[in-house]
Amino acid sequence: MRRNSEMKVSRTKPLIVIFHGILIAAAAMFVHAGPSFAIEPVVLDETREEYILGKHIEYLKDAKKEYAIQDVSAAGFDSRFTASTEDWPNFAYTSAAYWLRFTIRNASKETRRWILLDNYPLTDDIKLFMPAQHGGKILKHAGRFLPYAARDEDYRAFAFHLDVPAGSEQTYYLRLESEDSLVAILSIVSPKRFTQIKHNTQIMLGIYYGFILAMIIYYFFIFIATRDRNYIYYVLTLIFLHLLFQFSLNGLSAEYINQTSLWWSRGSIVFFEAIGVFFAMQVAKEFLQTKRNAPVFHKLYNIVMYIVFAIALGSLFLPYYYMIISAVLMTMSGSVLMWSAGLYCYYKGFRAARFYLLAWTSIQLLGCFYGLKTLGLAPSFFLSEWGFQIGSLTHALLMSFALADLINIMRIEKTTALKESISLKEEMNRNLEIKVKERTEELQQAMATMKAMNEEIVTARDALWGEMQLAKKIQTVLLPVKPQMKGYDISVFLKPADDVGGDYYDIINVENIDWIVIGDVSGHGVPAGLIMMMVQTAIHTVLASKGNLKPEALLTRINRVITRNIRLLSEDKYMTLTVFACIKDGKFYYSGLHQDIMIYRSTEKRVELIGTNGIWIGLLEDIRGMVTGEHFSMAVGDVMMLFTDGITEAWVEGSVRDNRTMETDMFGQHKLKEVFEEYGEHHPDDIKSGILSKLDGYRITDDVTMVIVKRRE
Repeated sequence: MRRNSEMKVSRTKPLIVIFHGILIAAAAMFVHAGPSFAIEPVVLDETREEYILGKHIEYLKDAKKEYAIQDVSAAGFDSRFTASTEDWPNFAYTSAAYWLRFTIRNASKETRRWILLDNYPLTDDIKLFMPAQHGGKILKHAGRFLPYAARDEDYRAFAFHLDVPAGSEQTYYLRLESEDSLVAILSIVSPKRFTQIKHNTQIMLGIYYGFILAMIIYYFFIFIATRDRNYIYYVLTLIFLHLLFQFSLNGLSAEYINQTSLWWSRGSIVFFEAIGVFFAMQVAKEFLQTKRNAPVFHKLYNIVMYIVFAIALGSLFLPYYYMIISAVLMTMSGSVLMWSAGLYCYYKGFRAARFYLLAWTSIQLLGCFYGLKTLGLAPSFFLSEWGFQIGSLTHALLMSFALADLINIMRIEKTTALKESISLKEEMNRNLEIKVKERTEELQQAMATMKAMNEEIVTARDALWGEMQLAKKIQTVLLPVKPQMKGYDISVFLKPADDVGGDYYDIINVENIDWIVIGDVSGHGVPAGLIMMMVQTAIHTVLASKGNLKPEALLTRINRVITRNIRLLSEDKYMTLTVFACIKDGKFYYSGLHQDIMIYRSTEKRVELIGTNGIWIGLLEDIRGMVTGEHFSMAVGDVMMLFTDGITEAWVEGSVRDNRTMETDMFGQHKLKEVFEEYGEHHPDDIKSGILSKLDGYRITDDVTMVIVKRRE
């Protein structure tokens, strides 16, 4: 058994030795030969001028942007690279960096200068490495983050000079990073071919921008001639969306406007795109008359316009990566919305929408390739790179037909309306003589009737005027003209808003007590004046029979009578009323709810506000317990002012009802207090004149009453 085992081991040992030898040899070949690639190298020879690199590339996604050239060029990273199957690899919008590697073999007999062309101008940062000769050092560095002067070639995109020795083979690593969509449009071209590419691109872009500029000038002059807002909105659309946005998108802003500004190189793209879409949607709203023809679309337009305007503002300070994705999505959404609205309006019979619909169909079909390419939903090819510009040209051309067609339709409609108007006028002229004769007879009869009615109105007016004058005279006679109180100077003022007012003041001298009354009936005019006279009569009647009542008792008695009379009149009225009893030595007892009492304290040179309390007269028959007595004193030189709200509720002349504020446009109690403090040391007549002068420039719409009482020495 042991012998059989030894024989078995002796037979397998040579196989193990041979297998180990093969592994060691393979490892040695792997170490010394360098990285092995699944992609064929680009073989340069003298027969071709251009080589597309896409299918000669392997790429590695660096999601956290943490790899260095020493990492990705190490043997352990070989298996992480993925072979490209596209001519122009498209990585869409991504926050990651991408490492690309490719090998160039110069099969020609001489060292030639070649150009590595990255024909995509929206890449932020490009670093080219050749680790076999330079280790971890950057061979070339370009991108939108770098000044334009750092580029090897004066070109809108990025071109790197490569001197490849004859018969050599070099492996290059390219690190790409961008907050925009990331597409690797890479090729190796000869200087001659590069000159051709640059020349052809300049011609193509020159044709595009020349046409757009011509359309801007053309539409602007039409706007000057017609003053039609459609044209100025479309001029702004052309400027922002088809000129400035495309200028930045094509990498020309850094070349021709500002070669050191990152905003012009990158940030302007979002701003101009969003503003361009804003004005394009304004054109659609005006052209299709969506407010009338398509209200739902009109509301959707407004929502999208608010969003794109916010994106434009946000692009000035928010991260570019999120703003550009938002701008592209809203541009595509807005385009679909504008096309759908055009189709809807055309279906509803709006004839002018036909050319508009064709214009938006063209830019939708051609421009959608670009949008899908940026989102990684379509490969990068000629239409996905230049479709937007081709669509813009077609759109601008068809919109000229659309706007002309709109004017033509409006002209036809106006002509038709004019013909109908002329026909109607002729029809009216034919019947005019008959109708005039009939109407003349009717008018004569009406004039006779109106004459009789006018005579009746004049008679009634004269009678009513006489009654109004009588009421005004009665009210004036009832109020004291020169009121007096022993030891006090008094000045009064009353001006009704109508011929008859609802304000009431009184000075009543009975049984060694001087009574002061001030009140205001709600509203003004004859009903308010009638209630005011009732109150005046009731107060005088009560005080004549018993002059030493307490103020709250006086109010309780007269309220019962006044409330019943107001109900008999069927008037929805009430009255603010405060009564004061001046006893002696400047002591006042008062009761009733009205405006605050203002007292100028001469020793302190300031105005004191004393609140009133209670309930309005005319609301409830029995107000016992609802009115209470209060008191205050006036020193020698102190001044009391009582007033109605016609003063404080006066408004500045010229102020508009819905556009004015109480703080700035109303006279108000605060201003009245300030004026009272200013004139407080003067005689009551001077105080009154000062307040009235301050009211100049204010519009008064209610009765105005003031009672000013100053205690003499």
